[in-house]
Amino acid sequence: MKKDPADQLEKFEAPVVKPAVQKPAKLPKKKKETDNIHLPVLVEFAFSFSIIILIIFSLSIIGISFLMGSSLLDLVVRTSVATLALGGLLMVIAWQISSGVLKSSQVEQEEPSKKKTDDSKPAVSSENDNKAEV
Repeated sequence: MKKDPADQLEKFEAPVVKPAVQKPAKLPKKKKETDNIHLPVLVEFAFSFSIIILIIFSLSIIGISFLMGSSLLDLVVRTSVATLALGGLLMVIAWQISSGVLKSSQVEQEEPSKKKTDDSKPAVSSENDNKAEV
């Protein structure tokens, strides 16, 4: 019993293809307003300077230890201790600078609000003070 290829074609059903569901187009996200905010120059300088000094210091310790013929363990320990010590010191210095800048900016923002409240109060006339004394 041979099967006729034409019979097989009639029995063959094409797979049902569902139409592709289009996802709604994503709206571009609005950039946060913090993108335009930059740190003051002094703070940026303190952070950048600290990182550069720390990298140069660590590389110099590695180089000097290598030239002196220290073992790999000594090299890693010396570099780690020196990096942690200097990094901690530079972190404290940068923190002091940034907190000082933050406090000064808060004071600058409070001054105009204080002036506005002082200006809005009516001045007390000297006539009322003279009447109270009598």
